[in-house]
Formats: sequence, structure tokens, C-alpha cells
Amino acid sequence: MAVMRALELIGKRVARDGRARFGAMQKSGKEWHEAHTIWRPEPHHVEAALSGAWAVLPRLVNEHGCCSLVEPGLQSLLDAYVREVVFSGRPHAFEDLEARLARAAAEG
Repeated sequence: MAVMRALELIGKRVARDGRARFGAMQKSGKEWHEAHTIWRPEPHHVEAALSGAWAVLPRLVNEHGCCSLVEPGLQSLLDAYVREVVFSGRPHAFEDLEARLARAAAEG
């Protein structure tokens, strides 16, 4: 959920770069969290979007749990994953994130 929200925040910043992008995004049928697969975001878009994206993470982990990772390790892992997905231009895949979380939990 936090990863999807972070990708959505990035997508909305990318689409705001021009009216044409906003319209193209609506016509594409893609969701906001997929905008990075259409346009490459500038690093400042990613920094601005992720600056507060993880603020809700401690509460989510406390209420819903997550593997055996704790702060700040979990936040670092999610942040690195989102950046990798965004800058590679590939879509988010739950299986990739799940595998990364499992590897980190096994190592930690």
C-alpha cells in the first residue's frame, strides 16, 4: 500500500509537468502509479514525492505488521525499491517487492 501511494505521488508530479501529459495520462487508461512507465520523472519529482511518502509507514507496520523488518530498514528497502522501479521505467510488481522483502527478512 505504501509503495503504491509513493508511486502515485510521483506519477501525479510527473503528469503536472504539462497539460498535455495530464490529458494523455487520462486517455492512456493507466493509473497514476504507472505514469513513470510513460514518462521519465526528473530526480526532483522523485525527491519531492518521497519526502513525506513514508511518514505513515510506522503506523501501517504497527497496525498491520510486515515481515520481520523494522524501521529504518523497512523504509530504506521500500525507498530503494521505488526509486529503482521509477528510474528503470518498469511497472511495480508485487512479486518483485515480495521477493525483496523475503530476502531482507532472511538476511536480517
